[in-house]
Amino acid sequence: MVTTKPQRLFWILLAMLLVGSLGFNNGLSQNGEDTNSQLPTGNWTVGAHPYFGPDHLDIPVIVFSVTSTELKRGAVTEVGLLNRSSKPVEAVKLGWILTKEENRDTILLRGETRFLNIPSGLPVNQKQVLKFPVVTFAKIYKPLLKHGPLDGEYHIEIVVNGILYSDGTTWARSEGRKVEFVKATSRMNSPTVTTQTGCAKQKCVPDSGGTHYTCQTSGTDEYCTNRLTSCTNTLCSAGGGGPGPDEPVNP
Repeated sequence: MVTTKPQRLFWILLAMLLVGSLGFNNGLSQNGEDTNSQLPTGNWTVGAHPYFGPDHLDIPVIVFSVTSTELKRGAVTEVGLLNRSSKPVEAVKLGWILTKEENRDTILLRGETRFLNIPSGLPVNQKQVLKFPVVTFAKIYKPLLKHGPLDGEYHIEIVVNGILYSDGTTWARSEGRKVEFVKATSRMNSPTVTTQTGCAKQKCVPDSGGTHYTCQTSGTDEYCTNRLTSCTNTLCSAGGGGPGPDEPVNP
């Protein structure tokens, strides 16, 4: 059958509409977001924090701040780094650890990024804020459902797991704790707490309606910088001055 030019255009447009409709049926919105990603119901929240384990100040490059967005989805989008080593740093590998407030000794889930290049490097005793989508709670929570509905306060802690120095040498962190797929409420261990004079001891927490962040009392030496739709938790022990003058950069 011979088709005219207008007929060919008609069939091309029809095919494009069909492909678009298949995309939407597969859970893709017009901007490419996954619309099938549903968060579980229940009385729970999630917050993102710098790693505050007993070795956090022994790590050559420490995470001094963590910025979270998307409220209940719990997306970590910016991480502040402080180079406490004796050499400039070229790249870092970031790890994430999921725990619960009532038992910070039990790791529920964990993972890490690839090595992230730091533009212009990170000089000794300097801070830098990396803008990178490290982890999103909405994409990792499903294994937790094996133990029933979610409840309580979940913590995502960000830590430096690997370092590439500008001279080509490397450093790697070892995690002594194992992932335990257990209900965190089965043990009631208190998190490691230190006392620092002048620390606000506040943390970012989404409000009950999931519309904005609030600053609430924290059990660790951190303080909260609230921008309503995004919020930053910063370690007081990393100088106490917040993220510093450096603007976020893309690795």
